[in-house]
Amino acid sequence: MKRKMIKKTILIVEDTFENLYLLRVILEEEGYHVIEANDGSEGLNKLYENNNVDLIISDILMPIMDGFMFCQACKEEKLFEHIPFVFYTSTYTEKLDEDFALKLGAAQFLRKPIDHDELIIMVKNILDKVNKPLKGVKKAVVTKEDVFKLYNQRLINKLEHKSLILESEIIIRKKAENLLIQKNEILNLIAHNTPLKKVFDHILLSYETNHPGCFATICLLDDDGVHLDLISAPSMPKAYNLALKRIVIGEKVASCGTAAFTKKPVIVSDISTDKLWKDYKDLALKHQLKSCWSIPILTKSNDKGVYNI
Repeated sequence: MKRKMIKKTILIVEDTFENLYLLRVILEEEGYHVIEANDGSEGLNKLYENNNVDLIISDILMPIMDGFMFCQACKEEKLFEHIPFVFYTSTYTEKLDEDFALKLGAAQFLRKPIDHDELIIMVKNILDKVNKPLKGVKKAVVTKEDVFKLYNQRLINKLEHKSLILESEIIIRKKAENLLIQKNEILNLIAHNTPLKKVFDHILLSYETNHPGCFATICLLDDDGVHLDLISAPSMPKAYNLALKRIVIGEKVASCGTAAFTKKPVIVSDISTDKLWKDYKDLALKHQLKSCWSIPILTKSNDKGVYNI
């Protein structure tokens, strides 16, 4: 008569339904009995209710009691200290997080997502080791004070990182709000038949406000199709503007003249060395202008001018 195989019991502690469901399906298909909990505190209750748990798989970032504190609580309780503990996380993924988890006594530290086959192999390997004599999971090698010190360091680290993300999101949102305000101001100028030069000035000043260190100009092609007229350059030096008034377009006429001639964008990262600026670099460098990119303004029938930064 064959001996009936006893199912191994795995406790999954995870507060995200999708992750919890996926792990349960994968493990149950392999014949494991699965118990679920949504945070560390509930996980401890489940352990007290079920004295036959063979493995714990836990997330870290959870409400009430997170994974780190749950692991520490398990390793301090003689009833549970022998149970292999596996972290499975997508938030605490740095090497320092892994080092801390292993110091707490974790058997494995897994980063989401993980291949299903790899997960099953890892589970089987850990359970096989537990079944061998003298091969149990090591206890935590740090004191309780050390644990709290390390825990606070990791927590502060995460909070600082989260703060930086929030600050970045606020900056991006403010920029978007400012762009919307500027767009509405420009549309309002157009609706009130404001002279074209003033509209262009407003557009360029708005761009310069959002891109410190940049100066913008707009040149329109003369009716003769040969000369560029400087229409708007609100922040450029007057001497520079006068020198480049009615510039003749051509293949090697700085950035703007070349862009108007070729009808293609021209990007010059270093005016001092670029061949397009050979005849104009002294003028540009005199006014502390180091680089320039120009985009032709085109219509279906012909080019109309150049937008320069």
